Amino acid sequence: MEEILFSSYGAFVPVAVLTGLVAVPLGLMYLIYPKSILQLYMKYYPYLVGGFTAKSVQVGDHTISYLERPSSTGCTSATVVMFHGFTSSKNANVTMAKYFPPNWRVIFPDMPAHGDSSYVPNSDYSVHGIVDMLHEFFMVLNLNKVHLTGQSMGSFVAAQFSRQYPDLVISLSLLCPPVEISEKSPFWRMYFETGKNLFMPETITELDEMFTHAFYRPLRLTSQIKYGILDIMKPKYPGFAEVFANMMKSRFSRDESIQCISEITVPVLSVFGEHDSVVLLEEISTYFYQIAAVNDIEVKILENCGHAISVERPRKTAKEIVKFISKHSDYYC
Repeated sequence: MEEILFSSYGAFVPVAVLTGLVAVPLGLMYLIYPKSILQLYMKYYPYLVGGFTAKSVQVGDHTISYLERPSSTGCTSATVVMFHGFTSSKNANVTMAKYFPPNWRVIFPDMPAHGDSSYVPNSDYSVHGIVDMLHEFFMVLNLNKVHLTGQSMGSFVAAQFSRQYPDLVISLSLLCPPVEISEKSPFWRMYFETGKNLFMPETITELDEMFTHAFYRPLRLTSQIKYGILDIMKPKYPGFAEVFANMMKSRFSRDESIQCISEITVPVLSVFGEHDSVVLLEEISTYFYQIAAVNDIEVKILENCGHAISVERPRKTAKEIVKFISKHSDYYC
């Protein structure tokens, strides 16, 4: 067997040396600069796993970065655009996209002031301001008749986008949409009582607490990786804080949120995590079922997951989205 694998023992030596030359620096980077390891991972993972290419466009004073995966079959049956959640990035849903059909064109933009998109201080980061920026993004890319998806804050923006620009949207999928800000939620209760935003952690302990609210199952990450995550996140906090403050000023009441969703004219899928501690299921699912009785809205509940359902249960989330979009796609190939 050894003769089949290697013509001689000496042929293996260069491979071992090369492996060592690569492994040792990577090991040192992991121990000393974990941020660098994570940045390499985020740069190459979308391409290696999902077939995505990183691109960017200029939208007024802002640069919008995005990932794009074209159809791999020679024809495109659907174009899917997804807006991620607060403090997240375009990379968050790459794993979920593995379960999308190969004949879909998929675009994941970084929201303004998030990821690799630019942060321009004192811009209009209200929901209407962000919708306007993303509308320009659509115009630059000539996006038309898309299936729009949003996660958490991104679903709030996606709902308003679909309300303002129904001619650009075929269907709308909302993942854990924050219809109502309830003080019964541990996340919002802490924010209103202390002003602390759990999605902008300063320490490892606070990062663990953020994960507790984002996921149902605990994440098993080393301390080095956690330090790397904090090192990547912290420089973005001024932009995150401005977006959050603007979003809070422009947030809807429960009745206004329901009215917004009721006025959306395209088919809507709303998916909630059973154990979401940010958007409490018992607080909002009732309202969606009430709207669903009148409007074209489907409501799905995913078991054994929290708020970040597209990350925690990517296959199941993708399955619901694919099933929904397939029903509302006019073109098949």
